Parts: sequence; C-alpha cells; structure tokens
Amino acid sequence: MSSNKVFKIVSSATMGIAILASSVSAQWTRNGTSGATYTTNSGDRVGIGIAAPLVKLDVRGGQAMFGPAAGLPGVATIRPSGNGAWWNLGNTHNGTKFMITHGDQRAANDNTSWNSALLTIQSNGMVGIGNASPLTKLDVRGGQVMFGPAAGLPGVATILPSGNGSWWNIGNTHNGSKFIIGQGDLRSSNDNTSWNGGYLTIQSNGFVGIGTINPQSRLAVNGTVTAKSLIVTTSGWADYVFQKDYELRPLDNVKAFIEKEGHLPGIPKADEVAKTGVDVGEMQVKLLEKIEELTLYLIDQESKIVALAAQNAELKTLITKVK
Repeated sequence: MSSNKVFKIVSSATMGIAILASSVSAQWTRNGTSGATYTTNSGDRVGIGIAAPLVKLDVRGGQAMFGPAAGLPGVATIRPSGNGAWWNLGNTHNGTKFMITHGDQRAANDNTSWNSALLTIQSNGMVGIGNASPLTKLDVRGGQVMFGPAAGLPGVATILPSGNGSWWNIGNTHNGSKFIIGQGDLRSSNDNTSWNGGYLTIQSNGFVGIGTINPQSRLAVNGTVTAKSLIVTTSGWADYVFQKDYELRPLDNVKAFIEKEGHLPGIPKADEVAKTGVDVGEMQVKLLEKIEELTLYLIDQESKIVALAAQNAELKTLITKVK
C-alpha cells in the first residue's frame, strides 16, 4: 500500500463537513458536486494546491486564513517542542490590531488578553514594540532600540523629508568612535569621510564638535557662537598687579620691548594666535593685567602732574614778587 493518502472532503446535511481517507495518492481534484480531494505524502505533510508539499502545511496559489469564531481572535500558534509558552500571531477579536504574543490565546475573547503583546501593528499603521497601544508610527516601551552596523556600514537612523530635501541621519561611523548628526544619503557609507558634513559630533573620548567631525577639545565649534551670556572660570585673577611687591615695568622698558617685538609684554604674537588660538580665560587675565598696569602708570603720571603743578604755582609766585 502506498504511504500517501487521499482525503475527500464531503458535505452532508447531518454531518456538516467530513474528511474521509483512502489509500490512493492524488492532488486536489474535484469529485462532481460531492466535494474535493487533497494529498498528504510521506512525513505527514499536507499540500493544498501542490502535489508534493515541502512542509507540514504547504499552501500554494492562494491565501491561508485563520478566522475568528464566537468572539475569539484569529490566531496562528507555534508550539515549542517542550513545555515552553506558545508563540501567537493574530489579531484582537475586533480586528483593529495585529499582534505577536507569548502564551495561550485560545480563550482570548477580548483585547485585554493581548496587553502583553511583544509586537503590535494597528490598523492606522502605528507599530508598538512592548506596547499594545502605540501612540506613534514606532512606539517602543520597556527597552532600547538598536541600529546596528553590517558589512562595514554604520548603524544609522535616517529621517526622510516630506519633499526632495536631504536626508537627516543620526548614527555613528563604522568603527564606532564617533556619534554624528548630519545630512545626506549614508546607505553606502563605509568610511568616515562620508560624515564630513556632520553638524554635531560626539567622540568616544567625550569631545563634542559642532560643524567638525574631529573635535580636539571638550567643545569645538567651526563657526560663530552667539550667546547672551558666557561665563569662563579661571584659577587666578590679575589683582596681583596691585600688590606692593609687584615689579611694574618702567615705561621706557615697555617702549623698547614694543619697538623690538611688535606686541605688549606677556601678550602672544599675532602669528602664534593665528596658529594655536587663544585661551579666553587666560587672555582675560592678561588683558586685565595690562589694564591694571595702565592704571598704575596713570596714577603715577597724575602724581607727577600734581607735583609739577605745585612747583609751577610756586615759580609764578616768585616771579610776581620779583616784578
């Protein structure tokens, strides 16, 4: 006897639908108006629309439907080989949500049984992961979202514009050393050069760049910074100039230095500033030092002027008496 069996589905007023078996192999065939036949082959595989099914249930040329009944949802369940929980794919009984869950859903006759859904797709297109009632296009609760690299490509989240504008990308370089926000098509970005237009960069060492992907300090800005207030802390201030033991350069000494070097003593030269920049906190101290030195010069000049004015008054008095 052949290992294949043919089942015939017939209808009856008393039986409803019956499945009968015989020992003849066959594909789906029509048997007049009494029903139809389909085939199972060795290995207990069932084929619908195919003579040689490849899996336990192999449906070709149409859809397979898991329909609700008596208020229960339409659910496809995958059972484990042992005693683990069932995996279910289906929808709530009112058909508004497609879900993937873990557990026994045979008596799930209301939406509350699906509240622990691992994945939910609502009829409005919103997708929830760990959330049975997503509020946005992708609503993830109770965990992280990972955009991982593959084949040397970076892990990138891309936000597309409504029109034809550039893509916005949030991700990292393929070697993971930089987190970057930038614009452009990065689907084939297998090196760091594709990120050269990055607007914001955070390196693994904590350095942040705005307008540059290679920041060399805690905050590097390639451009103008506009702010209503800027506070720079420093470990020292220039009030040491007013200490009695401070050695104030004579003005003729300052003049000679300027004529030779072309800048004030203690202040960096122009080419040095162009090359390495300026430490704002340190420069503020140096500038205040020069202001305080200038104040001392003015006080000294004022003292000399007052003394000269007194001498001049005395000379005028003597001249008047002589006359």
